[in-house]
Amino acid sequence: MYTVENIKNINVIKTVDMSDFVEGMDNNGGHYSYWTEYTRTADDVWEVTEHTSGEFCPYCGKWDCSGECSPEPERIYTEDLVVILNSFVEDEDHYIEME
Repeated sequence: MYTVENIKNINVIKTVDMSDFVEGMDNNGGHYSYWTEYTRTADDVWEVTEHTSGEFCPYCGKWDCSGECSPEPERIYTEDLVVILNSFVEDEDHYIEME
C-alpha cells in the first residue's frame, strides 16, 4: 500500500501498461507499451504526462503530430497520486516504477 510518507523521497513514478507490447513491434509495428509519468514539481505537487513506445502522439494518436496538441500537463497533489497508485492493479503486464 502506498502512502504519502513512503513516496516522500520519490521524484518520478510511472504506471506502466505492457499488455499489448511485442518486442520488435513496439515502435511502429502496432504493439506498444504505454505509461503515465508523474513527476514531482514541488513538495506536494506532481505533473502528469502520457507516453507510448510508438512513434505516434499519445494524446491525438497521429503519426505526424508536431506536439501542438499536447495539453498543459495536469497537476495533482500527492494525496491524489496515492489514491491512483493504490487503485492501480499490478500484474505481469501492469506495474509501477519509481525513481
